[in-house]
Amino acid sequence: MEPMLKMESTEAQIKRPWTAWLLAAVVAVTVVIVQLATPPPSDAAFPGLNGKIAFGTDRDGNFEIYTMNADGSGLTRLTTNPASDGNPAWSADGSKIAFGSTVGGNTDVYAMNADGSGMTRLTTDPGADSAPTWSPDGSRIAFTSFRDGNNEIYVMNADGSGQTNISNQALFSDRVPHWSPDGQKIIFNSDRSGNPEIWIMNTDGTLPMNLTNSAFDEESSSWSPDGQKIAFRTDRGGGNAEIWAMNADGSGQTNLTNNIVDTELNPAWSPDGQKIAFQRVAGGNNEIWVMNTDGSGQTNLTNSPAFDAAPNWQPVALAPGTPPPVFDTTAPVITSLKITRKFSRTSKKTPVEIAAKKKKRKKVKRGATIRYTLSEAAVVQLAIERKKRGYKIKQKGKKKKRCVSTTKKNKRRLTSQIKNKFKKKKLSRKRLRREIRKARCTLYKNRGTLIRSGSAGKNKVSFSGRIGKRRLARASYRLTVNAIDPSGNISKTKRRSFKIVTATKKKKAKKKKSKK
Repeated sequence: MEPMLKMESTEAQIKRPWTAWLLAAVVAVTVVIVQLATPPPSDAAFPGLNGKIAFGTDRDGNFEIYTMNADGSGLTRLTTNPASDGNPAWSADGSKIAFGSTVGGNTDVYAMNADGSGMTRLTTDPGADSAPTWSPDGSRIAFTSFRDGNNEIYVMNADGSGQTNISNQALFSDRVPHWSPDGQKIIFNSDRSGNPEIWIMNTDGTLPMNLTNSAFDEESSSWSPDGQKIAFRTDRGGGNAEIWAMNADGSGQTNLTNNIVDTELNPAWSPDGQKIAFQRVAGGNNEIWVMNTDGSGQTNLTNSPAFDAAPNWQPVALAPGTPPPVFDTTAPVITSLKITRKFSRTSKKTPVEIAAKKKKRKKVKRGATIRYTLSEAAVVQLAIERKKRGYKIKQKGKKKKRCVSTTKKNKRRLTSQIKNKFKKKKLSRKRLRREIRKARCTLYKNRGTLIRSGSAGKNKVSFSGRIGKRRLARASYRLTVNAIDPSGNISKTKRRSFKIVTATKKKKAKKKKSKK
């Protein structure tokens, strides 16, 4: 976990999380060796009236949590300790704030009342814990933890008990969770696809799905209070980070700030769904700004030379008698997934194809047809994964073995682990080979994803065997299909296996001419 530092440049700011600045005021020399755990926090927006905006600032010499009114007035300091405090997150009823702090000598998650009283430590693990977010019913808190040697998403009860890892991805960095307003889903940042992107999963960690599917870096996500939109930070607009918005199923991605000069990050939707607060870096100064949800009316709220960051909006209860919001929590269902025809490669020049039966007087396009049925309209992701052989190897500090690729280095590690297991016994070469065969496992590597809009009922997708410019090689593959509806509900995963093989032409037997 990195300390909480002021960002020297725009690039540094994007890549360092708000929790990364937590230790600067306390440990100015040793911060270089501390490993960072999370990027800028995501923010909650539960339905209600607009209350105060909580944010972190160093205007009193060290990072503390302040609140202000929605127009920037009424500035109030909540935390008053020599440590660094940041990442404020309001509970759904607006009565409590969860945040990260180094007051105990380590970066941990704390909670306090809305006026700053009743500060309570919730996590005590030596690994850095940060970026908390409340569940809508206030009973649980999700947060980022580095206790396993990498960033993972954990969930705990509101009193700090029952801390559970729900992401369980030793190879990747999953961080900065954000609970959906209906309490059914969590969005988070992950580099599972090779670069930081916005992902979504169920609250138990199942059915993870990439929402942004971009080659650029995306972080700092925030749900709208009706659960239909997600605001996030991306650098796809021209090199600098800007605030974009998309539908909960990942479609309709739109630039809101349209600022090619400054850097914007940490969006926070207002509880009434009409405004978005965010952090802007202009001329090296960090300020809290607010805008309408279409990007218009951008206004500076803090107007201070201090470092102001990570805004989070307090929800205020609706007037008595106001009906509660209704959320769609029914996930789409995929049925009858089929792949028609057999994949084959006919020549080196042509792409991977499927030999189609010739129809009389009709030209038939070469390629596969993937057919499926949806219970409702949804965005469908069809991931093509190549099947490979791997080895199950023990990882340092982990109880479970992990399936890794069959590289020479991994084979040496496996051989070493087998020899250590048979220290007191003689291990013949024959026995060693047998043990290596026992350690074999199946590994699937994603070769690309097709994204299609599906309608309720029967659907079909034509697939030529190319994903972008990539042509699939002859091998065994697995098709993994997920669907996500406009409310962000994720279907159960459907899978089908297939092979790409070399097409062989049947040679016609030549009739021997009978000799007269």
